[in-house]
Amino acid sequence: MKRIVVLGQPGSGKSTLSSRLSRITGIEHVELDSVRYDENFEMTSRERWISDTEELVSSDSWILDGVYPASLDQRLLRADTVIVLQPGRLKCVWGWLRRGRRTRQRGGLLYHWRVGFPNVWKWESVMMPRVWAKIEAIAKERRYRVHHLFDDEDIERFLVDVDRA
Repeated sequence: MKRIVVLGQPGSGKSTLSSRLSRITGIEHVELDSVRYDENFEMTSRERWISDTEELVSSDSWILDGVYPASLDQRLLRADTVIVLQPGRLKCVWGWLRRGRRTRQRGGLLYHWRVGFPNVWKWESVMMPRVWAKIEAIAKERRYRVHHLFDDEDIERFLVDVDRA
């Protein structure tokens, strides 16, 4: 486990899990929001985003958290591990609201609200099927292990197993 993609809806805990996993494994964690958006919370160009992603995935080890469909293929084609968080809609809404408080403190509230409550609410019915389709399609070319985590117990068990390995 050296090239890890962490996926899930906004507020699902991707960054928290990725940070903890980074501390356990010593693998660098990159929160893709920090690459996709500049210091003014403006989205970078698609060309720059693809180029930045290519640079990230060219290294030997990484933990990349974030969905961003435009570069998901690039990440999955280099990954050896995929973690999908799916803790349920209400937990994600709560996580998204909590993140809004932290984002406001960093001056990015406008960015946060652009992601929008509707995206958080409809994620499981709209985006999750697309994400799974992409994971399954690329798994035909690239062999990786997929971990599907539904709740805090699953996350804790997964992290304990990684720490023991």
